[in-house]
Amino acid sequence: MLSPEYMERVTDHLIELYQGLEDAILEDIAKRINKNGYLTATGERQAEVLIENGYTSEEIGSLLKPYLDDIDEEIHDIINRSSLKHYEDEMKAYRSVNKSLVDLRKNNHVNNTIASAMDRLIEGNSNITKSLGVVYNGENIKLNDFYMKSLNQAAFQVASGAFSRQQVVRNLVNNLSDSGIRVINYQNSGRNYTVESASKMLVRTTVNQMTSEISLLNAKDMEQDLMEISAHAGARPSHAEWQGQIVSLSGDNTKYLSLDDIGYGDVGGFLGANCRHNWYPFFEGISERNWTKETLEDIDPEPFDFEDKEYTFYEATQKQRQIERTIRKYKHRVMMYDKVGDDESKLIAQVRLQRQRQLYKDFNKAGNLRPTTVNTNVYGYNRSKASEEVWANRKAQKRANILYDLGSDKLNLDIYLRDEKLRKAIRNDFNLNINQGRQDKHIQGTNNYNQELAQGRYKSYLLEGVDPQDLVNKYAGTGELRRVENIGKWINKEFIEADKDIGYWIDIKTGDEVITNRFSISYSKGKGVHIVPAKPKHYRR
Repeated sequence: MLSPEYMERVTDHLIELYQGLEDAILEDIAKRINKNGYLTATGERQAEVLIENGYTSEEIGSLLKPYLDDIDEEIHDIINRSSLKHYEDEMKAYRSVNKSLVDLRKNNHVNNTIASAMDRLIEGNSNITKSLGVVYNGENIKLNDFYMKSLNQAAFQVASGAFSRQQVVRNLVNNLSDSGIRVINYQNSGRNYTVESASKMLVRTTVNQMTSEISLLNAKDMEQDLMEISAHAGARPSHAEWQGQIVSLSGDNTKYLSLDDIGYGDVGGFLGANCRHNWYPFFEGISERNWTKETLEDIDPEPFDFEDKEYTFYEATQKQRQIERTIRKYKHRVMMYDKVGDDESKLIAQVRLQRQRQLYKDFNKAGNLRPTTVNTNVYGYNRSKASEEVWANRKAQKRANILYDLGSDKLNLDIYLRDEKLRKAIRNDFNLNINQGRQDKHIQGTNNYNQELAQGRYKSYLLEGVDPQDLVNKYAGTGELRRVENIGKWINKEFIEADKDIGYWIDIKTGDEVITNRFSISYSKGKGVHIVPAKPKHYRR
């Protein structure tokens, strides 16, 4: 019998191989996005670069071949290893009651079953690799169509002036890391799966079907009717109903479950898709039950609370997989932003990755769960890169503490990360041209400034020779984004400290003029911006 623990681990190396394939594809795409300045080229040059850089079937085959060769070898090993283990376990079981199975090498029926399983697994794996693609802007795109299609769209966005090159590249990277490499329309189901999920489902289903058929052939030869089903913690609710129970293959022994009772033959039943259960000959009056009623009742650990939510063991394993996928997503972002040379976005991805790692650690500790590193690995993401996350987190925390003073480092960093999307919008989407009418109220000698003075309104003003447009161009999107009650709605104003004094701030209560290097930028998407010298951070009356 193949234990649930065996079925959980049997795909580990295969998953690593598929993850290596996914990582190589994403890294290659990132290199191609950044290659030869495609997104800033002229229309004629873009066409040339597409021809130079676009994927051909031969290039895809060349990129994937080393991984596919290793995957093919691992598939053969899984079938051979699993069939031999299962058969030897059943030989041992029947031998305990003085029954002898035919030697595996001489058992033609079983060997035909193994060969059939090998063929199904090879064919299924071929279907997976032929269906590789991505989900980009909500659209399913096969891998060999993606590069040409996505870059055509990206180039049009840049050429039209609707988006900057930086925006388009970030959109590409974020879409790709969110999606990962997918198996598009897996087995004509209309659904997309990650390569890990599709390969794991394929292997488990194929191995289950193979061992099930072997068990039935052996049971027929040995005139065996009863089988005991294995059990494991975290079983899906529908499987928890029958795990650890005895099954009558014929259905004649009504003391026990029938094949219909356990959903045998159904995709969602015993030995169906992604099922880790198996069975073992049970000899009534001789065998002792592996799973008593009391054992089954206590098989799942007690539910636990984490961040104000209670998790059953099954729910906790689902949450683990979710966090693991997010960790891989941010690892991919770090890797891809590194390849396209976007250090700022890489820093943010590193900080978010560090936070997901900590969340994973805290969640596993709260539930006393075993971490599964195979689900979070990214090829080439070694300890050196992991240590960079620590420095990136410190760098981001330092920036956050300079910009915000919200009472804690964590809250400062939370708001810094939340504001990053807005900062990108300010730099890329907003009209950053000076609104001269509003700006003149803060430049001595202008009509607007003099009118304010005549009405008794003393305005903070810029030093002579300070160009407000230069300050906006240099600092927009780098300061403290002022919000209602610090963490509420943004009030379209940003406070910045320049590297030198820029003007005088007027204390409206005392009339004092205080030289300052601090200023605010007031934003209006349609009407431009203006800046106002602001009170120095450490000013005291």
